[in-house]
Amino acid sequence: PFNNSILLQTHALRDIVLRFLGGEHVKIHLLSVVLSYPGSSEQGWHQDWRYLFNKATKDPPYAVQVGIPLEDWSDDMGPTQFCPGSNDRFYNGKPCEMPIAAGSSVGDAVIWDYRVLHR
Repeated sequence: PFNNSILLQTHALRDIVLRFLGGEHVKIHLLSVVLSYPGSSEQGWHQDWRYLFNKATKDPPYAVQVGIPLEDWSDDMGPTQFCPGSNDRFYNGKPCEMPIAAGSSVGDAVIWDYRVLHR
């Protein structure tokens, strides 16, 4: 039921994604669930994908992740963290110096560039 384009018929979400990507058409490529149980180990920094062509070209955004929490995210849960400006570089194993945590509530949408370093 989740791999259905009807999800983008929510006009607010569709309009935001289209503005972010600067286009007229979007396609749902993958839908998944991330489960993190109490006591889980910390996820490593990663990018969901790197570059379409060449990292030196600074391609515009071509894909986004949309996170919709099924419960409130709080600091004690270890919410998703993002590394600002990391979409302009290839992840080379260096830690993020000033991560930003994404606190969020049930029903919110957290949207980020596919290339942004996060954990």
